[in-house]
Parts: sequence; structure tokens; C-alpha cells
Amino acid sequence: MTNTPLASAGPVAAAFGRLAVFWRANPVARMTVPALCLAYDVMMLTRVVFVGPEADPHAGLLLRQPWGPPLLIVLCMASTGALLARPRHPFVAACVTCVAYLCAAPFDVQTYTAMPILFALYSCVVLCPVPYLVGGVAANATALVLGWLLPFRFPWEPWTTFLMPMAFLEAMTVALAAWSRGRRRRREAAAMIERERIRAVEAAAQRDAMEARARMSAELHDSVGHDLTAIIALAEGLKAVNTDGTMDEAIGMIATLGHQALDETRKVARSLNPVRSAGGGAVSGDAVADDSGRGLHGWGDPVRLLETVRAAGVDAVLTETGIRPHDAVQADLCFTVSREAVTNAMRHGREVTSIVVSWDHHADGSMTVTVRDDGKTTHGDGHDVSPRSHDGTGLTVLRERVARAGGTFVAGPSADGDGWTVTARLSAMTDGEERER
Repeated sequence: MTNTPLASAGPVAAAFGRLAVFWRANPVARMTVPALCLAYDVMMLTRVVFVGPEADPHAGLLLRQPWGPPLLIVLCMASTGALLARPRHPFVAACVTCVAYLCAAPFDVQTYTAMPILFALYSCVVLCPVPYLVGGVAANATALVLGWLLPFRFPWEPWTTFLMPMAFLEAMTVALAAWSRGRRRRREAAAMIERERIRAVEAAAQRDAMEARARMSAELHDSVGHDLTAIIALAEGLKAVNTDGTMDEAIGMIATLGHQALDETRKVARSLNPVRSAGGGAVSGDAVADDSGRGLHGWGDPVRLLETVRAAGVDAVLTETGIRPHDAVQADLCFTVSREAVTNAMRHGREVTSIVVSWDHHADGSMTVTVRDDGKTTHGDGHDVSPRSHDGTGLTVLRERVARAGGTFVAGPSADGDGWTVTARLSAMTDGEERER
């Protein structure tokens, strides 16, 4: 089971964290502090009105002035109303409450604005960046000292009477806010880590799905596509040598259905791997097989491939020079290059009568794969007749796979006449030095 940031904490801290999450998420809960401050001010004013000036001599003196009640009500409303802005603008709320506190100080009624200034200070320390946090604390300290000096009483009351209690309350507020700020930062960091973990899991799942689709796409294109191409070539070869006219229609239908099936196979392969079809860089199914170490072709697998080509009436020859390495990954890639080049020649070549596959192993463990056919690539006037003048899906996938393996891939008309040549230089895939003939 996955541990959430709250579940991994202790019971008390987890309860505090849940309360904090509820407090931030619920708009009604955020109104609790302004409502408490307003109720406190109403209680204080009601006490003066009903009990009389002796309940609070300083407030009673102010309320006897015609402009006193409106002024005190405005100061209380300003300091309480500023708390409504503290979730989004805590520094502004702290400054407004400090101004209201200083405006009340000359009349010695700071107690009516003392609660809002403490709540605003708490929000400023918890939510503000460090520069604004320092500014908010400095503004509150300044307002506290000036609030003790501004009543202009001579002699001044001892600082222990008013300044010390307020300083203690503000210090406790800052300490509690700093602790809450630390927990909030840790909670946010844990939540960010959890979000990144979920993103990574989702990305891995998407990558695995894409690799599975790519593997199916490559298998359809390579294996099924090659077999269908061989069937088409066999049908067309049989039709060319058939002397029984009654069989021509059936043979022609076999070839037509083979072409349709091959086209549908290529469409399905593209739909399974749309990123690859669009020229993107998705991982191919062959690369997945290489990484897993399963389903790799060996050096002897091209025998069946060439037998199929010969059955279609095309001469197929495999030549090999050098020493084969014990390199299963290179053998698989060599087979894939050979199969795709041969399939490309049989499907797109014109009047192909022979295909030569050459494997040249080098002393450093690398090898060169060359597949050449003698198909026609131009008319007598030099115009191109081969659809291979532009790479298809198979050659594009092949070029990208060889490049990822550290090799090079070139395909184009043969330099010395008609025909098409595919040349791939494959790097050594393993570190072993052992070779076999």
C-alpha cells in the first residue's frame, strides 16, 4: 500500500495535517478567524455601552466624543476585514492591521485591534516568501513599540504593563507560525514527490503500452509482411509459367488477395505504432526484443528466408566472410536487416531475377550487411520507375534501429548499374572477444 504524506506521520501530526487541509480547502472554515475577531470587538464595545466608562476608561472617553463611535467601529472593521485577504495577500493583511493598530494607539484602544494583528502576523509568517515574511515581522514589531509610545502619557506606563504581554503573544505567534510553515513546506514537498511518482508510474505504463504496440507493429510488418510478399511472388511466378488457362483466374485472385492483405497489414502496423508512422522516435518492437533477450534470431535463420525467395523463382545467394562473433543481438539485427531488404526487393523491385546477401565480419566485432538485387530502377530514357526512390515504413524503421545500435544504414540504387543496394554497418553489441567460424 502506498504511504501518503499524512499517513506516514504520527497520529497527532496527521490530525493536525488533516485539520490544516480542511481549513485551507473549506471557504466557511476560513471565515472563522474574522468571525471570532468581530465577535470579540462586539463583546468589548457592548461591555462599554452597557456597563459604562468604568469598564474601559480609555474607550469610554473616546465614545463620549461625537466622532468616537464611528472611528472605533471603522478601526475594528478595517482590522477585521483585512483578515479576509490573508489567504491570498497575507503581507497586505499584516500591513493593514498594523496601520489600524497604530491609528487606535493615540486613543489607547489598541486592545480592540490586537487580535487581528496577531492572526495576520501568523498568516504572513506561514504563507509569505522570506523577504515579505521578514518585512511583516518587522512591521508588527514596529507597530507594537509605537503602540506603547503613541498614547503620549507622562509618565509612560511601565513596559511590563502592556508591551511585555503583547511582545510575548507576538513571539508565541511567530514561533507557532514558523513550526506550521515548516510542516506546510514538508507537506508540499511530500505531495510534490508523490505527484512526480504517480507521473513516473503513468509514464512507465504508457511507455510499456507503446513498446508492446511497437513490438506487435514490427512483428506484423516484418514477419507477416515478408510471408505475404512471398505468397504474392509465388502466385505471380506460378501465373507466369502456368499453361492451364483455367487456373489463371484463381492464381490472379490469390495474388490480388495477397496484395490486399499486405496493404491491410501495413495499415494495421501503422495504426498500432502511430508515433513511428509519423516519423517520431518511439521504441520499436525489435528493440524491445533485444533488451529482453527473448525472441532473438540466430545466424542460421536466413536459410528459410532465402528458400522462400528461391521458391518464388528468384535466385538468392548468401555469402559470408570473416569470423562470426558470439553476439546474439548483432545476429538478430543482421537477420532483421537482411529480411527487410529482401522483402523490399521482392515487393518493390522490377524484374528482379537475383538477390545477393553478403555478410562481412570485421576484426573489431562489427560487420557489414549488403543486400543487392538486379531489378530495374530506370526506363531507357532515365526516368525512375522504382517506388523505392522514397523509403517506406520498413526501411525507415530499419534505419532508426540501426542508428540506435550505433551503426549506419544506406539504401539506394546501385552505383554500377540497375538494381537496388541496401548497406548496413552494424557495431559490435557485446564486449566478448570470442569468435566462431
